[in-house]
Amino acid sequence: MMRHLLLLTLLLLTACSDPETFGTLDGPSQKVTVGDVLESKETQTVLLEGTISKECPSGCWFYAQDESGEVRVELAGTGITLPQRVGSKVTVRGDVSVDDDGVVQILGTGVRIH
Repeated sequence: MMRHLLLLTLLLLTACSDPETFGTLDGPSQKVTVGDVLESKETQTVLLEGTISKECPSGCWFYAQDESGEVRVELAGTGITLPQRVGSKVTVRGDVSVDDDGVVQILGTGVRIH
Protein backbone atom coordinates (compact mmCIF):
# COMPACT_ATOMS: atom_id res chain seq x y z
CA MET A 1 0.00 0.00 0.00
CA MET A 2 2.80 2.42 0.90
CA ARG A 3 4.52 1.71 -2.42
CA HIS A 4 1.32 2.56 -4.33
CA LEU A 5 0.96 5.81 -2.41
CA LEU A 6 4.55 6.77 -3.20
CA LEU A 7 4.06 5.99 -6.89
CA LEU A 8 0.86 8.02 -7.02
CA THR A 9 2.59 10.96 -5.34
CA LEU A 10 5.45 10.85 -7.85
CA LEU A 11 3.03 10.74 -10.77
CA LEU A 12 1.12 13.74 -9.43
CA LEU A 13 4.29 15.74 -8.90
CA THR A 14 5.43 14.98 -12.44
CA ALA A 15 2.06 15.95 -13.91
CA CYS A 16 2.05 19.24 -11.99
CA SER A 17 5.63 20.24 -12.75
CA ASP A 18 6.40 23.62 -14.26
CA PRO A 19 7.17 23.90 -17.97
CA GLU A 20 10.84 23.74 -18.96
CA THR A 21 12.03 26.51 -21.29
CA PHE A 22 15.18 26.38 -23.42
CA GLY A 23 16.30 29.36 -25.50
CA THR A 24 13.73 32.11 -26.01
CA LEU A 25 10.15 32.15 -27.22
CA ASP A 26 10.02 35.96 -27.27
CA GLY A 27 9.74 38.03 -30.41
CA PRO A 28 7.45 38.25 -33.40
CA SER A 29 6.35 34.99 -34.87
CA GLN A 30 3.33 33.56 -36.67
CA LYS A 31 1.44 30.72 -34.93
CA VAL A 32 1.19 27.82 -37.38
CA THR A 33 0.52 24.10 -37.64
CA VAL A 34 2.98 21.55 -39.00
CA GLY A 35 0.83 21.33 -42.13
CA ASP A 36 1.17 25.11 -42.67
CA VAL A 37 4.96 24.85 -42.47
CA LEU A 38 5.21 21.86 -44.80
CA GLU A 39 2.77 23.34 -47.32
CA SER A 40 4.13 26.89 -47.58
CA LYS A 41 7.88 26.15 -47.30
CA GLU A 42 8.16 29.89 -46.77
CA THR A 43 11.12 31.28 -44.84
CA GLN A 44 9.53 32.83 -41.77
CA THR A 45 9.73 32.82 -37.99
CA VAL A 46 7.00 30.60 -36.58
CA LEU A 47 5.49 29.44 -33.30
CA LEU A 48 4.30 25.84 -33.34
CA GLU A 49 2.63 23.64 -30.73
CA GLY A 50 2.73 19.86 -30.85
CA THR A 51 4.13 16.71 -29.29
CA ILE A 52 7.71 15.42 -29.40
CA SER A 53 7.44 12.23 -31.47
CA LYS A 54 11.15 11.41 -31.95
CA GLU A 55 14.30 12.84 -30.42
CA CYS A 56 18.05 12.70 -30.94
CA PRO A 57 19.72 10.79 -28.07
CA SER A 58 21.94 13.83 -27.41
CA GLY A 59 19.03 16.30 -27.65
CA CYS A 60 20.22 18.22 -30.73
CA TRP A 61 17.04 17.68 -32.81
CA PHE A 62 13.52 16.34 -32.45
CA TYR A 63 10.34 15.92 -34.45
CA ALA A 64 7.25 17.91 -33.49
CA GLN A 65 3.93 16.37 -34.45
CA ASP A 66 0.40 17.71 -34.47
CA GLU A 67 -2.82 16.57 -36.14
CA SER A 68 -1.58 17.91 -39.50
CA GLY A 69 1.81 16.21 -39.69
CA GLU A 70 5.36 16.00 -38.39
CA VAL A 71 8.35 18.32 -38.86
CA ARG A 72 12.00 18.17 -37.79
CA VAL A 73 13.20 20.83 -35.35
CA GLU A 74 16.97 21.32 -35.57
CA LEU A 75 18.75 22.67 -32.48
CA ALA A 76 22.40 22.06 -33.44
CA GLY A 77 24.42 25.26 -33.35
CA THR A 78 21.96 27.08 -31.08
CA GLY A 79 23.42 26.01 -27.75
CA ILE A 80 20.10 24.32 -26.93
CA THR A 81 20.01 20.63 -26.05
CA LEU A 82 16.88 18.96 -24.73
CA PRO A 83 16.60 16.23 -22.15
CA GLN A 84 14.74 13.16 -23.41
CA ARG A 85 11.05 14.13 -23.50
CA VAL A 86 9.43 11.99 -26.23
CA GLY A 87 5.65 12.16 -25.81
CA SER A 88 5.70 15.59 -24.11
CA LYS A 89 3.75 18.59 -25.34
CA VAL A 90 6.03 21.22 -26.80
CA THR A 91 5.95 24.81 -28.05
CA VAL A 92 8.67 25.70 -30.56
CA ARG A 93 9.79 29.06 -31.92
CA GLY A 94 12.14 29.11 -34.87
CA ASP A 95 12.85 29.85 -38.49
CA VAL A 96 11.49 27.66 -41.28
CA SER A 97 14.28 26.40 -43.51
CA VAL A 98 14.37 24.28 -46.67
CA ASP A 99 17.61 22.35 -47.28
CA ASP A 100 19.19 21.62 -50.67
CA ASP A 101 17.15 18.41 -50.94
CA GLY A 102 13.86 20.26 -50.41
CA VAL A 103 13.40 18.99 -46.85
CA VAL A 104 11.54 21.46 -44.65
CA GLN A 105 12.60 21.92 -41.05
CA ILE A 106 12.48 24.48 -38.28
CA LEU A 107 15.72 25.91 -36.93
CA GLY A 108 14.65 26.20 -33.30
CA THR A 109 15.54 29.24 -31.22
CA GLY A 110 13.24 28.47 -28.30
CA VAL A 111 11.48 25.41 -26.89
CA ARG A 112 9.03 25.04 -24.02
CA ILE A 113 8.20 21.56 -22.81
CA HIS A 114 4.85 21.35 -21.01
